[in-house]
Amino acid sequence: MENVPEPRERATEPIATDADRYVSYDDGDTTVICDRRDATAWIRSSVVVPVER
Repeated sequence: MENVPEPRERATEPIATDADRYVSYDDGDTTVICDRRDATAWIRSSVVVPVER
């Protein structure tokens, strides 16, 4: 009989996506979107449109 490894348990942590890389917050009448990996990369906008796939 072959030595077959037992199946591994599924990961309990969610898989990171590109959307997890960015964070946004309101700053007065504008929205600021920041890159979590690069604190110098950010955009301030008074108009934000949701992305739909």
